[in-house]
Amino acid sequence: MSLIDKISKLFGKGNKKAISAAPITAVEEEPVRTQEKLQPLYTFYTIGPDYITWRYPIDTTPLKEFTDFLGLIDATPYKANAEFWNAIKDYDNMALQKCDEDLLESFKSDLRNLAKNHKLYGAYTLLGSLADTSQDLYDYFFLAARRGIKEGMVTCGLELLRDGQTAKGREWMEKGAELGEEIGMMNMAISYEHGTFTPIDYNKAAYFYRRLIKEHKNYFAYINLGVMYVMANYFHTALSLFKKANRLADGNEDLQSDISNIDGKGTLTNYESCKQLLTLPLEERIKRAVAQYHSPELTALFCRNNISPATTVPAYSEPPARWIPNDESEIDSMDIKEHKAALTTTLVPQKPEVKYPHDDFVFPIYDVQIRDERIMGRQHELVFLEKNVHAELNQFIQQHIGQLREVFRRKDYVFVYLPTHAQNNKDLLGSYSDGIEPRNMLDLWFSNKNRTEQQYWSAFFSEEHLPADCAGFLRYKPNRDNPDDRYNYEYILFPFQPGTNWEKAFSYLVQFVGTLPFVKSRSKKSLPRDTMLLVDSDYGIYLVDSTGNKLTEEIKMPILSKALYFTLLHHNEGIAIKYLSDYKDELQVWYNALSNRKDTKQSIETLIDPTNNSANEKLSRIRKAFESALENYEDAPDDFIPVGKKTQPYIINLPRTRIFWQPEGMSVFSIQTIL
Repeated sequence: MSLIDKISKLFGKGNKKAISAAPITAVEEEPVRTQEKLQPLYTFYTIGPDYITWRYPIDTTPLKEFTDFLGLIDATPYKANAEFWNAIKDYDNMALQKCDEDLLESFKSDLRNLAKNHKLYGAYTLLGSLADTSQDLYDYFFLAARRGIKEGMVTCGLELLRDGQTAKGREWMEKGAELGEEIGMMNMAISYEHGTFTPIDYNKAAYFYRRLIKEHKNYFAYINLGVMYVMANYFHTALSLFKKANRLADGNEDLQSDISNIDGKGTLTNYESCKQLLTLPLEERIKRAVAQYHSPELTALFCRNNISPATTVPAYSEPPARWIPNDESEIDSMDIKEHKAALTTTLVPQKPEVKYPHDDFVFPIYDVQIRDERIMGRQHELVFLEKNVHAELNQFIQQHIGQLREVFRRKDYVFVYLPTHAQNNKDLLGSYSDGIEPRNMLDLWFSNKNRTEQQYWSAFFSEEHLPADCAGFLRYKPNRDNPDDRYNYEYILFPFQPGTNWEKAFSYLVQFVGTLPFVKSRSKKSLPRDTMLLVDSDYGIYLVDSTGNKLTEEIKMPILSKALYFTLLHHNEGIAIKYLSDYKDELQVWYNALSNRKDTKQSIETLIDPTNNSANEKLSRIRKAFESALENYEDAPDDFIPVGKKTQPYIINLPRTRIFWQPEGMSVFSIQTIL
């Protein structure tokens, strides 16, 4: 029976109970006394689905024709330019694109020659890495894939997956992986483990992890396969894999850098955690192990530059059955011995029972004030925040996050999960919601990469009257007398002591929040039919009526977003994101006009990069800026903002006759005269 069904049954006819008015101390008294008897939880870090957008593979074999003494290419012109030559030898495509343009065109011509006339088809992948648009990138890699180049197959798979073509993307990805391409094998293994773009199949995941270990000595494959064995309760086998992984990392500066960039070196702690758990009886170990990774449902929030493929596993599905390894030859003899000794005992983790003085839970509510009004301001969001790490509570949430989201959704709430141990974007598990991305909250979070637990808490609010240690849910509380007040919130305390019956506690919480009233917003008015867009002399954006009276406050957005907005305003026909690089000069002019910064080129380069998600983020900021300005109106902002799809032009449909431009000199109507 699923968690949802159990909760529904608990709330069924004749089973509803009133929320007790007993003090919270009465509920916590017994768990506090039992805490000393409980073993601690141990976190095992694994590389999750966000890795799939890490990087694209290329075939550098054709570069030997440049660097070898008897190579097919006369490299004399390239060697004369030290910067260009070093970029070829170490193959840095970004550096090459910033070097001498004539040399770059000559280099591309030589690569085409190697591919067409000498059948070195891997050169197509190098050309793809130097492409100016995402379409050219795909076309080159597709040429390589069709001619059997495994790197081309994997990159084609990634591009198709990002475009939503799951079946074709998976087909190309798996072809490249079967041929032994390292990144492709890792992607397939992760997908089979988590259900990212394939069904979950633990044996297939283990197959690719084992091949990665055998053929590439891949550190992350050792780690992920080890964690799979941990969760299957084969700790001796896992320990051996973690030990080999740590040996690989010892003294290897490049690998240490990769580990630090991808997981903050958390995976290096798995070995010690495994050793600690091996001191416990077999039946106790699995109860104390928690796997830490990005949930496959959290598709976009942790891939800041690339969007990982959407999961094929239903968001609210039951967790899959525990993996039972089918190849004893890969299992440590001690594990086999221990499991045989346990005979037919089913090793299902049992939660310690705690007898509460009464059957009900209480959820005290504190009125609090948020520090920054940009964070949320939606009374239909429940945001989990905790002052300190509460491991067992987090374990339950992580294992049931999809189901909890669905249960809260049925009560008209969006469940947002921000655990304290989320110190950075590598171990942040939560803050995902269907239809609503709490992007402002994440922006605040990422503004300080070295945030400590205390800074994490105080980034949101500081309330001295809250308990010294607490876990609970933040909820926006609209001010009936002043609907524009965005600072008032409620903090709902939740039990957090080890041994709590979490399923029952969440059941009562869902019932409780379902009784909390939503404040109806004041009646909204409509914009006048002839509403105009005003850009004042300081490039401030407003909506005004036909007489010039301002209908909104200034529509504020970051400078790069505004530069993109003005550029789109100038082009009635719209602009497709993949061709944004064609408008580089125009974007640069606008950015220079709006910014006081002297060096703005890098910001524009990031914006027009087709492999970067920057343009989509700026479009989202434009929409949110107008939505915020129109909060008191029932009108949608679509007439004033860029509207389009990923593969089609984004168009601002507002008639240009309804744009009132005050700045002298540069105008969206005469930008070409400046260019």
